[in-house]
Amino acid sequence: MAMFSTLHRDVGLNIAD
Repeated sequence: MAMFSTLHRDVGLNIAD
């Protein structure tokens, strides 16, 4: 679950960037 959370966070940052 932690891995998925990290990936989702990375994607969110990518979109925000």
